Amino acid sequence: MATDLGLRIGDFIALKKSSLPLLDQEPPTPFELMTDKEDVVAHGFLSQETVDLLKVYLPTLERKNGNPYLFPSNGESHISDEWMNRLLQNLSEKARINLNGKDLTFHCFRKMFLSAAIDSGIGLTAGKKLCGKAIAQSDDTYLTTVNLRQKFLLMKRFLTIKEQPKVDTNIIESLKDAVTKLQEDLIRQKLITDTISQDSLKTKEQLEKLQYLVEFVNSFDDYEDLKIILNHFKMQVLDDYEGVPEYLRPIRSEFSPYIGMKLQEVAKTLGISEKEALKRLFADDVDAMKKSEERWAEPQQRLPTNQDLQNNSLKLSKISIFRLSLESQPDFNFRFQQVCSH
Repeated sequence: MATDLGLRIGDFIALKKSSLPLLDQEPPTPFELMTDKEDVVAHGFLSQETVDLLKVYLPTLERKNGNPYLFPSNGESHISDEWMNRLLQNLSEKARINLNGKDLTFHCFRKMFLSAAIDSGIGLTAGKKLCGKAIAQSDDTYLTTVNLRQKFLLMKRFLTIKEQPKVDTNIIESLKDAVTKLQEDLIRQKLITDTISQDSLKTKEQLEKLQYLVEFVNSFDDYEDLKIILNHFKMQVLDDYEGVPEYLRPIRSEFSPYIGMKLQEVAKTLGISEKEALKRLFADDVDAMKKSEERWAEPQQRLPTNQDLQNNSLKLSKISIFRLSLESQPDFNFRFQQVCSH
């Protein structure tokens, strides 16, 4: 409180409890009083630090209800100058302050207050105005428009008893950025975790559906038999005819291991896929059938007019001509087995 006000010891020890301002105000709390020696008003302030201490100290005075002073003696008056100075001496010894043979008196607070006014840059005149020291009339007129509250806050930085932590704003900003990035990473990680969990659940459901297929595959002892049956399933739906009605799709076929091996050889020789090789073989057979129809066109006109006989003869003739056309093609054995399988 002495560092806040910078009063003379006589004015300080004579303070009464009733002269204190309301302590629930926003600090710094204005505290004006008339000084005794110079009859000058001190336009002082109480810091948050002092207000907090007063709130703890005032309840201890309840046992001295008859004494109105803030620093009461055992009687009805306030403490004396000598008692105050002796108290400061005892406190300096407890704090292990080396005074180098000098006396520590209460007046050091007033000197420190005015020195802080100079060091803080608010000026000696403003410091005198705050602690109730007489100034020139011209200067007093000039200071009427000065914001003494703001000047007190500037000076209080040099008078705070409790050490204030030094805060590096750059470190604070970097920590804020780090926290923000960490929050973003946590949100992203949660999203990834949720997505993986959903995918894992879908995969588990799909694997459960495939369990029957795995059991089916494991039931085959012969690899070739398994290959034949799986090729049959594969040919059930051709990629090129997806969405096409069943009756419009080409006839599906399956091959023995021998035919499949031959088909691989054709594909390798021509440098094409087995599927493309199969399409070409089918195309050649279709061309052969067209040629056979052309050859049959003229003899067909000489067939009996009986419709049933004509149809039967047509089928037999087409088969005979078709076999002749196959004989004229290379690799007759391969094609014949393919057509029979078809």
